[in-house]
Amino acid sequence: DNLVYSKVGTTTRSTKERMKEHLKYYYDNGVRKIVVDRLWECGNVPAEGLESLFRATYIQRFPNSFRKNDRFINVEFDLNEADNIVEKFLHPQGR
Repeated sequence: DNLVYSKVGTTTRSTKERMKEHLKYYYDNGVRKIVVDRLWECGNVPAEGLESLFRATYIQRFPNSFRKNDRFINVEFDLNEADNIVEKFLHPQGR
């Protein structure tokens, strides 16, 4: 139950299918369980924009923890802050 990575990402497949892929891919890094804290539906807005905003925000804050494929080593995201980032991205100007 120790935190290994926090990760942001997008998928067009089911969450369950994508998490199985992650478990297999990260097995050698000690990942045995995945906890999905948030899923956001982006509607007509390309999800890659939100993913890029998260990545930029967290790279700026945790530059030494960032690893390829949108992973952050031993970083636990503030989920309230994440919700605010999503709200501002998907509903700019309160739209």
